[in-house]
Amino acid sequence: MSAAPNTLNLTNKQQIMDVFDGINVFRSNKGLDPVNFNVTASEVAEDWSDFMAAEQVFYHNPEYARDSRVANRWNRAAEIIAARWDTSGQALVNQWDASPGHNAIMSDPALKTIGIGIAITGNKDYRNAPRNYTMYGTVNFFTFIDPPIGTYATAQDFFDGNPSLDVPPLITVSTESPTWDDITGNYTIPAVTGVDYSVDGTKTKPGTYHSGWRRVNVQAQAQPGYKALGTMSWSYIFVRPTTTVRPAPVVFTDKDGTALDTVLIPATVGVEYLIDGNPTPAGTYQGKGSVTVTAGAKAGYVLESGATMQWTTTFKETPYRVTPAAVVFTDKDGTAEDTVRIPATTGVEYSIAGNARAAGTYPGKGAVTVTARAKTDYVLQKGVTAQWTTTFSSAKVPYAAPKVSPFADVSTNQLFYKEMSWLASQGISTGWKERNGTNTYRALQPVNRDAMAAFLYRAAGSPDYTPPKISPFADVSTNQLFYNEMSWLASQGISTGWKERNGTSTYRALQPVNR
Repeated sequence: MSAAPNTLNLTNKQQIMDVFDGINVFRSNKGLDPVNFNVTASEVAEDWSDFMAAEQVFYHNPEYARDSRVANRWNRAAEIIAARWDTSGQALVNQWDASPGHNAIMSDPALKTIGIGIAITGNKDYRNAPRNYTMYGTVNFFTFIDPPIGTYATAQDFFDGNPSLDVPPLITVSTESPTWDDITGNYTIPAVTGVDYSVDGTKTKPGTYHSGWRRVNVQAQAQPGYKALGTMSWSYIFVRPTTTVRPAPVVFTDKDGTALDTVLIPATVGVEYLIDGNPTPAGTYQGKGSVTVTAGAKAGYVLESGATMQWTTTFKETPYRVTPAAVVFTDKDGTAEDTVRIPATTGVEYSIAGNARAAGTYPGKGAVTVTARAKTDYVLQKGVTAQWTTTFSSAKVPYAAPKVSPFADVSTNQLFYKEMSWLASQGISTGWKERNGTNTYRALQPVNRDAMAAFLYRAAGSPDYTPPKISPFADVSTNQLFYNEMSWLASQGISTGWKERNGTSTYRALQPVNR
């Protein structure tokens, strides 16, 4: 199996071990099982700590659980972060212990595995650089159903080079069927990596063997380290052929009406014919409705390879009288779900505006008329409906605000509740994700210019846009929150910012928006 990832910053290993040990002491004091240490999850955590240190920001990683290194491998996840003006790993644990939200995460017995990321800037000048902490710490907690590579009992085990707890996954392979040759009496055992085959209980290597003209039983079994999918056993009876015969063809005669419609069964030595499953001697029989004739070999004979062995027809009752199934119009508020459903009716052709349409569902819009006509050899029953007309409404679907507010701080009877919930439903304004897991809107809080840029961009449908590598605004960096949306406003001429005396343009992202 692949080696465990090993890209952690080893200069911070003491802090990583102190945080790991501190969390397990905390859990032990509560009577909880210890957590394991995962290197892959630690890479995700360290990347976030490095990001906060480099950008001098402090907030949770919104994408930690969807990171490709851990995504789709867990059924429970949580994150805790902290920053300090010293380099004590135990002090980080103490901070989390004192925080009810972080304490609850460390106390969750379902969270079994953690990844730890530490970034140390070395800065201690909190007066001149108050946002540049000395140390940033991130811990990601997971309940893995498919653990990523690199799980250790302790962080110390990883740094000391001790074996991991990783269990090599089984390699999944699909079985292949043996092949049987009735002409030669041979059968072939396929070669499939990870699969052993046995014949009548005896392990058998891949190859071709003679059956001895008897029943052959084959079983498949996965080799160690493999998981086999598909059919696992086969049984085949070989019958020694004597004479090869070719069935003479069946002849169908279909004339107008039914009195002269016939099925001619030929006389062929060694061949038995069956009409709709019933053995039938050679001769001429009346034909009516749908008829299937099958040929089989009699005892001591085998049908020639590739010979036709089945014939099918449906005799026409000319002219067929048919009734068109009704066309179904579905007209809902708005137009997206308006449809015209053309049914499948034997002998009937439907057309819309003179154009023939196959059975199926089509978009409905404006005035639509569907007409049915009889195909060749068919006539419509007298008095049946053969035309359907409707005019689809173009009314839009009215928006109905949900009975339960999407925001914890906005009640359903609050002024502008409908408008605020509509913004959320359109993804234009999703509010703030609070520590307790709820979303808030902060209705009375001013909107800054950077957030308004995000609203306008989303209201425009979040168009495809690649922001320039050089910011159009002197006070907006390319890695700043909402940089994509602010530079999009500039590219569209919606907001060009302020022209400063030194000739540069500024956006003033944190300035509130006036009406």
